Formats: sequence, structure tokens, C-alpha cells
Amino acid sequence: MDKEENIHIAWLGMDSLHNNKVKYSNNKNGFWKPILWTIIFFGDNYYAVPSLSISPSGRANILYLSVIDGINRNVHAGKW
Repeated sequence: MDKEENIHIAWLGMDSLHNNKVKYSNNKNGFWKPILWTIIFFGDNYYAVPSLSISPSGRANILYLSVIDGINRNVHAGKW
């Protein structure tokens, strides 16, 4: 939740071609509409779990956990 009490969520979903994608939504406009980002996933991502933080200006920062070369790593998915 941001300082204006808007709710932000991020989750791992699939596009129409069954590729894993990070999805994000918020209710800033009074309704929920998922935003799908085309993100090239690194490593083994069948269990990737996005983490979300909101900056003081209300921008979403999303990371996800991945296995790269056998090591768990956080990968920055982007800022929106």
C-alpha cells in the first residue's frame, strides 16, 4: 500500500503462449487492470516469487527470486 492508500500487487503468471511473466496491478484509478511486462527470465523460474516495494513517490519496484548457475539470486524485474 502506498502513502495514498492505493494497493499494489505483483505475481507470477503466464501469457497466452504459456511463458512466465511478472504481472502487476494497482487500484490507483479505482479499478484493477493487470499490467503484463515482457521480462526475460534468467535461470530456473518455475517457482519465481516476485517481491514488491513501493517508493515514496508511488513507483513499484519488483524483484524475483531465481536460480542462476545453481545459486539463488534476486533479479530486478523493473520499476513502474
